[in-house]
Amino acid sequence: MVVVVEVGLSFFTKEVRFSPASTLTPSMYFRIVAVFLSACLTVVVATGAKSEARKGETVPMGHLQKLGSHRPMEDHVKVLMEIPHPIDFFNEYAKPDIPVVLKGAAKTMPAFKLWTDAYMKQKSGDQEVQIEPGKKENRTRVAIEGTAAPFSEFLDIYNTSDIYMVDSIPTGIAADFYLLRCLLCGGYTDYLQMSVMWFSSGGTKSVLHNDPQDNINCVLSGRKEFFLADKKFLDDLVFSSTGNIDIDVDAVDLLKMPQMKNVEWWHADVEEGDCLFIPQEWLHQVRSYGRNLAVNIWWSRLYRFNHSDCYVDSEMKERKSLPDGASYSEFEIKNGSGHKGSLLEQLHQSKKKQLTLQQMIDYGSDLLSADEDFD
Repeated sequence: MVVVVEVGLSFFTKEVRFSPASTLTPSMYFRIVAVFLSACLTVVVATGAKSEARKGETVPMGHLQKLGSHRPMEDHVKVLMEIPHPIDFFNEYAKPDIPVVLKGAAKTMPAFKLWTDAYMKQKSGDQEVQIEPGKKENRTRVAIEGTAAPFSEFLDIYNTSDIYMVDSIPTGIAADFYLLRCLLCGGYTDYLQMSVMWFSSGGTKSVLHNDPQDNINCVLSGRKEFFLADKKFLDDLVFSSTGNIDIDVDAVDLLKMPQMKNVEWWHADVEEGDCLFIPQEWLHQVRSYGRNLAVNIWWSRLYRFNHSDCYVDSEMKERKSLPDGASYSEFEIKNGSGHKGSLLEQLHQSKKKQLTLQQMIDYGSDLLSADEDFD
């Protein structure tokens, strides 16, 4: 007698033959069971693959891979080898919303050489700073677990801990950080919003997010990689309840958010001593490497650029000669208050996305008076 076991499916066929025998031996029986179980497993795997393919027709390029794998980058962000004059910075980058790397700009600051762990502990060790757990940013978790501790305690443990610091520049070392020349006239210093120091031993990964203000990020130690995307893609993407794009930056689910497939992106490699200008509302995601110390400066978008502030003469024929930077401590930081800011900024900060009638009137007046300078 020949015993034949055949498992047939549309994608799987398997046949097992046994030598003539009057009865099934235990070994024959187990071989039959093994074939059957193998077929069942194949059915499960294939069914799952087919189900996934049905959702998105075909599995998109970059699915469940690192952010930026969904399509080739458009280009590297432009690099300037010198800090531009505020007039040129406004006309060529801030006004048209074009990111730019300012190569070596932070090397002009005292902070670049002074900010060792020992120096900062001596100058500001007693000041409390905010420490966040987990180098991969999780805004829900941070809201629950973020804590404050003396700066000296952070400096003692950050090299061996899964933590990072994110807070204002400690007051004892704030004078060492400089505002760059591109912000020293034209009205920027009247609209400074806040500063944030980011400090870790490297390996941090931010969420994909955007900010309602223009900002510059200066890397004083280590290196950062930026994924950047134009704000024109914002309407197509889904924000989480914590204000960031609802994706895992290490494994982007393109079936859950297929709109990401169309997002064009730029890359910026910001090395030690470099600064990056990020236009208002531009999407960005940041990864850090090595002992990583950086400072962000945010300011409300300028719709009225004060040209006369940048010239030595009333006829505006000779531009002011400006230093590479000026100490951050010389300027008043508004921290979100003290001026109207832009309509977009106020909408971004308002959970209800509403403004009062008076706020709209005030903002409209600002735009009308700014037309001459903005054209």
